[in-house]
Amino acid sequence: MQRGTPDPCGKLPRPGARQPFSACGILIGVRGHARCTTAGVAPACARLVAFFAVSACGVAVSGASCSKRHERAQSTGKLQPAAAVARSPTHSPEDCSTALRARRAGRPPGHARIGSWNLHWFPDGQEAPKPNEGGKDIAWLACAVAALDVDVLIVEEVKLHTRARDALHELMRRLDDHTHGHWRLQTMKCGAPETVHVGFLFDSTKVQGADFADVAELNPKPDCTNAVGNGFAGYFAFPGGLDLSIVAAHFLAGDNRDALDGRLVSYAALPRVVRALQRQHGDSDVLVGGDFNTSGCASCKPEITSADEIEVLRRQLDEPGAALSILPHTLPCTQGGSGGWQLLDHFAVNLGRGELPANARVAVHGACEELRCDDRPDKDVVERLTDHCPVVLSLLDRDED
Repeated sequence: MQRGTPDPCGKLPRPGARQPFSACGILIGVRGHARCTTAGVAPACARLVAFFAVSACGVAVSGASCSKRHERAQSTGKLQPAAAVARSPTHSPEDCSTALRARRAGRPPGHARIGSWNLHWFPDGQEAPKPNEGGKDIAWLACAVAALDVDVLIVEEVKLHTRARDALHELMRRLDDHTHGHWRLQTMKCGAPETVHVGFLFDSTKVQGADFADVAELNPKPDCTNAVGNGFAGYFAFPGGLDLSIVAAHFLAGDNRDALDGRLVSYAALPRVVRALQRQHGDSDVLVGGDFNTSGCASCKPEITSADEIEVLRRQLDEPGAALSILPHTLPCTQGGSGGWQLLDHFAVNLGRGELPANARVAVHGACEELRCDDRPDKDVVERLTDHCPVVLSLLDRDED
């Protein structure tokens, strides 16, 4: 391009840049994930679109294909539509039932699946101890959990008042019916029934859990409140030989200095927690999962982005003898509330190579997968289910200790 010639694409992306850049009215993401038709797009822009992955403007990336959420006439001169993205079980109760029937065949043998899902003020849908717009849709949520095909689900933001316990019993009953299993729930003990808790929802016909205990070291505050609470640990044994400690975590939320400082206290405590669990069980395998709330600090000077905070977390956990690895995700978001898409939910692991598959990634499902971190999820989904997306990690069910 000659000096002084107007750039037809606006702001050009830097190859390898982490954050998306706008070009040709299209958000350009990570290189090499998609190729779409570029009819009607300026030639310079077409080359960029072919070089980078298209991930917005109504175009969703899925593997090596692109799709548009809304059909548009070719005369618009915009990218041509491809095949539609499959609807997620969290799109509607009807789509969930369809997805669940399609997954009846089950997973390949020799795998254990661990998930995490922030249920967002379950079952009320708001902080106040009364239902908001009817509260959570228990039948839909049970179907969505069953469709994940997990053995253990780390849950966050679960209340334990009388109506919440009734809702949890109904959730487990429906899960039993969907999976022909026997689901149990264990939650942290700290905190009043009206406050949110972390815990484990697991199918006791597929995995055995024991030694459940609060992990107060992960709480930067002296009490458990709706803002922050203890971690919660359990020791799980799978039928193929895999056994490990799992820690459920829900760190302090907020993109301000105080919230970030609280999370840094929790991050610093994680290696000590790992070493204590390793000594307790004589087993080096530890997994920490949940809502880490890695939202960065918008009010800090200079601003700390979510990616900056995740890198700080990664370095903080790289401690000899108790190192935890933050696993990469299949998508760059796990939550889509009023603040836009954010990557908040993580798995940090200390596992043997024989138990962690090569190139293991955290699979992001739900609205994040369907919308590809682009459009906002429907209000109905947020209110009746949650604003978070479930994440799942598949492990090899064998013990290499």
